[in-house]
Amino acid sequence: GSSLQLRQSQLLFSINAVLDKPIFGNGVGYMNDFIFEKDAYGKTIMEEDIMGLESILFVKIIDYGLFGLCSFLLLSGWIFFWFYRRSKKYPEAESGLLITATTMGLFYLSGNIGNISALSYALIGLLAAEIKNKEELFENEETDEKKQEGEKP
Repeated sequence: GSSLQLRQSQLLFSINAVLDKPIFGNGVGYMNDFIFEKDAYGKTIMEEDIMGLESILFVKIIDYGLFGLCSFLLLSGWIFFWFYRRSKKYPEAESGLLITATTMGLFYLSGNIGNISALSYALIGLLAAEIKNKEELFENEETDEKKQEGEKP
């Protein structure tokens, strides 16, 4: 399990790892390539002091720096509010809101779990596309109705 002491160790490790390059970070894949070693079978060897940096925020700040972390948080917030603004009008938006909130909550608390991020982002994208298509269809119907009203004597 995660203890407070382990989380403190992870935070201190993250701070030390990002000190050299705080703005833009150490680069994509730095954590996987240089921090977490792999054994002969390709499995990641976890250092006992940090146990894999359980929050995605630690990994983001080390790999991408403050700029990347802020960008990630802004994008997550924007996606959440995009679905929230449409949730009363489109039932798909409620699903997108729930998936976004759950995914981001799990990522912040426990990190990227397997390939769940790819599945989550795919579902979020599909739901957003469906909502966008419905919005465009609704706008086209309104435009057609206005044109028909204008043509009537």
